[in-house]
Amino acid sequence: MGELAKLREPDGIEITLRDQAQQITQTAELLLKDNVTLFEATLNFNHLLARVDILRKRGNRIDLIEVKAKSWNSTEGAKSFWTAKTPRHIASDWLPYLQDIAFQTHLCRLVYPHYEIHSWLLMPDKTRVATVDGINQHFLLKRDGTRSSCEILAGTTIGKLGADLLVEVPVDDCVEWILAQPLKAPGAAGTFSEIVERWATDYAQSTHIAPVVGAHCASCEFKEPRYPEGLKSGFHECWKYANKWQDKDFETPSMLSLFNARKSQKQKLIDQGKLHLKQLLEDDIEPEKDAKALTTKRRQWMQCSGEWPGGGPFFLDRTGLRQEMAAWQYPFHFIDFEACQPALPFKAGRRPYERIAFQFSHHTMQADGTVAHAHEFINVAAGVDPSWEFLRELHSAVEESGTIFMWSPYENTVLNTLLGRLRVDSSNGCAPLDYKNLEEFVLSITKPATDDKSRNPGQRAMVDLAKLAAQYFFHPYTQGRSSIKVLLPAVLRNSQWLKQRYSQPIYGSPGGIKSLNFTNYVWWVADTATGLPLDPYKLLPNLFEDYPQEIIDALESGADGEIREGGAAATAYGRLQFSNLDETRRAALKKALLRYCELDTLAMVMVVEAWREWCKT
Repeated sequence: MGELAKLREPDGIEITLRDQAQQITQTAELLLKDNVTLFEATLNFNHLLARVDILRKRGNRIDLIEVKAKSWNSTEGAKSFWTAKTPRHIASDWLPYLQDIAFQTHLCRLVYPHYEIHSWLLMPDKTRVATVDGINQHFLLKRDGTRSSCEILAGTTIGKLGADLLVEVPVDDCVEWILAQPLKAPGAAGTFSEIVERWATDYAQSTHIAPVVGAHCASCEFKEPRYPEGLKSGFHECWKYANKWQDKDFETPSMLSLFNARKSQKQKLIDQGKLHLKQLLEDDIEPEKDAKALTTKRRQWMQCSGEWPGGGPFFLDRTGLRQEMAAWQYPFHFIDFEACQPALPFKAGRRPYERIAFQFSHHTMQADGTVAHAHEFINVAAGVDPSWEFLRELHSAVEESGTIFMWSPYENTVLNTLLGRLRVDSSNGCAPLDYKNLEEFVLSITKPATDDKSRNPGQRAMVDLAKLAAQYFFHPYTQGRSSIKVLLPAVLRNSQWLKQRYSQPIYGSPGGIKSLNFTNYVWWVADTATGLPLDPYKLLPNLFEDYPQEIIDALESGADGEIREGGAAATAYGRLQFSNLDETRRAALKKALLRYCELDTLAMVMVVEAWREWCKT
């Protein structure tokens, strides 16, 4: 987005000096001109400093333009910035972006008090349509050690990229609101300018700011998960200082790990001095007594108390799960998708952030228990949108009979999105020739979106195994979560059946389980220190040979440490689209994607196999 934005200003001058003092001096000198456009202009006042993506000066007017990859929908307009509450507030998903440009505006006014300052966000507009193919191929991502950069293909001009996909959105009113309102942050309250000056002075003087811990710490970006063996961890330093904790206090789950709890719920308990889950009482959770399935509150109390009906190492509602299984029909189909939403469309006629499906894995299970990795699809060719080919191959794979399983609603969302694209293309007269067949197939295996009352679920609507795990299965290892990447290791710990089956090299072996990417592979591998099974996902090599493992983990993690499947895969796909990789590295990355996706559907198979065995007792 940054490089595309620069192409829109062909007369712009980039501040490229590495020394900060020189950057400040060069910026000031260039701004002596009446008319000038600068990239990465460096503004400084006392302890405050900012680098502005685009600074456009015309006479006595300065426009500050912050480039963001966040999508914009011009049909909704500026109302997107504001909540519907009275008095109005800026929506939480926009606030960090607008605070960013508000700080730059505040600083620019200090440096140039006699100028007229205006603020803008420059973003891709989802309503605009690309008019040429291969826009993304003009931008190549380069990686040098730990740093990434973007290189524009030689000869690229804004004219060669067709219609402008970016839009400058005025945000003066939002900025003025932010600067006028008290800035609230943990341990600080005051006007925007007061808090900024206080923090800047403290930073410049190395004054320690006493941390205020709370529910906001769950999404701390300075948390080292391998503490204390790994790098220093700001999160742990804060909690040790504020709570007078020792290293041993982090060994038991904190309030931040309370499953699916609202931020306000966690904060209330922390304010009461309850920092560990073990401190909670049943009255703090108030779990339902007569619920027919596992509810959020029941899972929370199991997580806190370590107790559940029947005792044992985990809880499984065998009666409820058996009823669900009774409706399943063989052959079972386990599917997992990988997709992305590129900001720059690959093809003419497409819009920014339209979803592209580029990969799936498909395992089958027969009535006699025979398992096979039956099909897979991947197309990572640069500049190619394989979504319709993806649908055709998926239709062929799952055939016309048997129950189809997904893990989480993601696959349903992807297919509904592709259905919407098909219908738009049909109305524009550019749908594929087999449009009707593809439409009927998607309708037959999906449920409509929650707000779509125009249709019923398809006759073979996919079964969400993650939903069943949340309703019928609880294992303390997962801390209440039902992500496949945390559930699989938990199941492996307690299923003797899986241990016996997958501790042998039968996966991808003749006469064993068919695999398209593994040979004689063992999935149940004991940790030499504990005897417990290693996480199968950790048995695979690093998806990126030049990315450290903590970066990969971060790509797969959301707020509160929840696993977000697909982050690493989408990043890998992006590298294959935008990077100038040699064929050897491209082939290695493609192979890694195939193996990761295959494990995702095999993990679903393993969980169902374990459930099936447990439900026999």
